[in-house]
Amino acid sequence: MPIRFDTSTVLQEFGYYAFVAASMQAQIKAATYGAALMQINIRDLRKIIIPVPPLDVQKRIVAILDEAFEGIDTAVANTGKNLANAREIFDSYLKDVFSQEHAGWSASKLKQLTTKIGSGATPRGGEESYKTEGISLIRSLNVHDLSFKYPKLAFLDKEQADALSNVEVHRHDVLLNITGASIARCCLVPENVLPARVNQHVAIIRPAATKLDSSFLHYLLISKPYKSSLLLTGEDGGTTRQALTKAQLEDFAVACPEALEQQQAIVENLDMMLAEYQSLEAIYRRKLALFEGLKRSILQKAFSDELAAHPEKALPEAAE
Repeated sequence: MPIRFDTSTVLQEFGYYAFVAASMQAQIKAATYGAALMQINIRDLRKIIIPVPPLDVQKRIVAILDEAFEGIDTAVANTGKNLANAREIFDSYLKDVFSQEHAGWSASKLKQLTTKIGSGATPRGGEESYKTEGISLIRSLNVHDLSFKYPKLAFLDKEQADALSNVEVHRHDVLLNITGASIARCCLVPENVLPARVNQHVAIIRPAATKLDSSFLHYLLISKPYKSSLLLTGEDGGTTRQALTKAQLEDFAVACPEALEQQQAIVENLDMMLAEYQSLEAIYRRKLALFEGLKRSILQKAFSDELAAHPEKALPEAAE
């Protein structure tokens, strides 16, 4: 809802900064109600207290906050670009590996290189039937390129899991999302979620141990050439909802070295490149978190007695 201040006593810009400060947000949160949809009524909103120094002090605080936040926003934008560039370098290397023709590589359908391709189902009762512990049920929201997301991992009891015994997940299985907006996202199953099953939105692809390295297949499927091909395959059905069928996956052609040792050597190089990217990613994400913390710290000072007397103390020491 729009909030308009009496500009004879409160600058609109000062009021905005006041409402995003932690102390004001705490008052707002305390006045909200509702579980699924948080709300606040006008009467309670009017009761929220903000510090109102003289207009000249407000102007100085706004000017200092504008300058400080402009510097932080620039630093955040630069860090975001560096993060994107780091991922782009890794993706470009991955693309080069799997888009070029290589001597000793041969093309085969996945069904010729695997011992299992298949998806599962949601137990009767849907999400309400899930348990707080037990046997993992892997869903599409857990499967991301290069990583497995643990939040919201569902669990089944033994009876539910036994009903899905045909989609039991094994070590080294490759997981691939096969429906919806997350179609073609892919990762290796982490051992710490086993024993596990998958629901109908996730396919298990189990490479034949003598023919195809699981990590090699994972990297191949997330590379741009193959991901693009998977996405096009998922659109072939002509429906509004993308989906990959078991038959389509079985007939999906991939090129790989015939020698497992050569596949594993490629995986070793890709692992090193991935480790370098992830190291840079961690640094940049820490910087982004620090910048966000710096903003909160400056706002906290801005609405303290300390800054009312000395507005210049809002300036950060550095925002590089």
